[in-house]
Amino acid sequence: MLKVLVPTLKSGLEVAFLLAMLYAYLDSTGRKSLFRPLKWGALLGMAAAPGLAYGVEVFLEREVVEGALSLVAAALALGLALWMGWGLATYGRVPSATDRKAGPLPWALIFLATLLLVALRGLEIALAPTRVFVEATGLISTELAATLGAAALALALAALVGTTLIKLVAGVGPKRVTLLAIVALLVLVVQQATTAVQMMLVRGVLPLTDWLFAIIVPLINSYEAFYYVLFAAACALALVAAWEWRRRKQPLDGLNPAQRRKLRAASRRTAGLLGTVGVLLALVGSALAACASDGRETIRFALAKPEAIPYMRDLVKEYNSSQDEVNVVLD
Repeated sequence: MLKVLVPTLKSGLEVAFLLAMLYAYLDSTGRKSLFRPLKWGALLGMAAAPGLAYGVEVFLEREVVEGALSLVAAALALGLALWMGWGLATYGRVPSATDRKAGPLPWALIFLATLLLVALRGLEIALAPTRVFVEATGLISTELAATLGAAALALALAALVGTTLIKLVAGVGPKRVTLLAIVALLVLVVQQATTAVQMMLVRGVLPLTDWLFAIIVPLINSYEAFYYVLFAAACALALVAAWEWRRRKQPLDGLNPAQRRKLRAASRRTAGLLGTVGVLLALVGSALAACASDGRETIRFALAKPEAIPYMRDLVKEYNSSQDEVNVVLD
């Protein structure tokens, strides 16, 4: 069950964090016309994921598909981060950085980056039930039902976290949100670039030089850290929303009863969202920490640099085909 629960929850939460960050950025900077490419990119990415999963299981090579898409996704995420950085640097000084002047480049960046990033995470989610069916002893079994139920629960929890975050961050100030969104995108850039380089090493597209080996091995061994940085950015976004809500609280003195009721209702709604997000993030963090410490086996490869190339493909394939931690020890 954990073989499906953990990757499904992590992939679903990555999608939730990405969409919440992008929504908060567009809302805080007044670029609400760009909600449309964000929405359609996410929907089409989710719709494309089952087709990609079927393709890599039947007639496509996963290494080629995932490597190519990851490389393009990394480039798009980097372009989106640079665009956000330019907007932050010129905030309040350049008239073209307004909602009315949003041109085709931001539209295309948001749509394509969201589409590919969501599709890649959706591919992981869609492939998880395939492993369950392969390992199941029959079409109908208690283990299969429990595993698929856990996957559905993980997706529901990720969707709830994302929806609540999106509602909470509406109206947060632009500068802090932009910095957090840029950090999240840069993490995704490194993550997708690492995946692309892994696949190119597996296919023999890139030569495994000493300097590349020294860079890629720590990234492979630290792959889980990318998710936890995104998790930390989402927690920081919730804390920023809480801080700004407390800072904007208005005194009730001098207001008529209708205005007081309106402010109190808004305050209760925001407090409820903050409490819900806090509980959900704490629940997710506790669940993933418990799963991570649940007797995971460590695989170690002792490699000497001159002889590393023949073993690197096995290392990458082993890493991509299991949820175990892979450590490389250089002699």
